[in-house]
Amino acid sequence: MSRFCVNCGAELSENAKFCTRCGSKVGNEVNKAPKNKKGVVIAVSAVALAAVAVFTIVAVIIPEVNYNSAVKMLASGNYEEAKVAFAELNDYKDSDEMIKECDYRAATDLFTKAEYEKAISVFGSLDGYGDSDYMVSDCKYMIALEKMEDGNYSGALSDYEEISGHKDSAKLMAECENIINEEKYQNAAALFAEGKLEKSLEIFEEIKDYKDSAEQIGTLKKEQKYQKALGLMDEGKYKEALDILEQIEDYKDSKKKINTCNNKINGTSSSSGKSSSNVFKVVCSATKVVQGKVEKEYLVTCKRCGGSQHITVYFGTSGYSVSENIKCRSCLIKGYVTFR
Repeated sequence: MSRFCVNCGAELSENAKFCTRCGSKVGNEVNKAPKNKKGVVIAVSAVALAAVAVFTIVAVIIPEVNYNSAVKMLASGNYEEAKVAFAELNDYKDSDEMIKECDYRAATDLFTKAEYEKAISVFGSLDGYGDSDYMVSDCKYMIALEKMEDGNYSGALSDYEEISGHKDSAKLMAECENIINEEKYQNAAALFAEGKLEKSLEIFEEIKDYKDSAEQIGTLKKEQKYQKALGLMDEGKYKEALDILEQIEDYKDSKKKINTCNNKINGTSSSSGKSSSNVFKVVCSATKVVQGKVEKEYLVTCKRCGGSQHITVYFGTSGYSVSENIKCRSCLIKGYVTFR
C-alpha cells in the first residue's frame, strides 16, 4: 500500500523514517490521510446532490404537476375543484389569477344558462377582473329585457336606469316610459269618463308632460268646479254656485247656469221643463249627480185631465236639455216635452 507524507503529501518508500522531500518524521498515520480526505469529499457531495434533488422535486416538479392538473380541471369545467387546487398552490406561478379565472368562467356559464342573478353575484365579487364589471351590467340588461317581454315595464325601467350607458339601455328606458305613460293616460281618461274626477286628476298630474295631459288637467279642474256648482244649485245655494260658475264661465253651459243662478237670486225662475203643445206642466222634483252624470226626476202633469207621472232624465256631463214625446197615461194625449 502506498505511503504519503502527512506534511507535504509526497510519496514515501515502505520503510522510510523521514520524508525525502521536506524531512519530516514519518509516523504510522501516513497511510490513512489521503484515503479519509477523499471519502469526506465524496460523502458531502452525495448529500448535496440529494438535497438539490429533493428541493427540485418539492419546489418545482410537484407544484408544476399540480398546476397542470388544476388547469385541466378548469378546462373541463370543474371550476370549484380547480379553484381549490389553485388555492393549495399558494402563490405558485399565476395561481391567484387562475382562482379568479375559475370564478369568471363559472359566472360565464351561469350567464349562458340565463341565471343572471346568480351570475351578477359571482361577477360582482371579482373586483373588476377581466370584463366582469361589463358582464354585471350585461346581466342586468338581460333581466330588464325579460321584464319587458313579461309586460313589467316599471321593473324594466328601474333596471335600465341603473345601466343607462350600457348598450341601448337609454333607448329602451324611453320606450318603457312611453308605454307606462300611455297606460296611465288611458286609465285616467277612463276614470274621467266614469266621473271619478279626483283619481283621474291624480293620474294625469303624474304624466303632466305626456301628450295633452296638461290640457286634461285643466278640463278636470273645471269639471270638478262645475259638478260642485251643480250640487250647490240642487241644494238651493245659488250664490255659492254662482261664484264658482263665474270662474269657469266658458266651460260647458256655465253661462246658462249663471243666468239661472241670477234669476233665482233675483227672485225669478225659469221652467224646469216645457211642453211644445202646452199639454203638460213640467216640474223638477229631485236632482242628484251619479258618477259625473246629472240625474233629475220630473213630475209631469196633464193639463187636460190632471193625471201625473214621474219621469227620470239623465243629462250626462255635457248635456243641457233632453227632449221626449210624452203620453198621458189617463187620457192618452201626447205632447213633446223638453227637460232642462
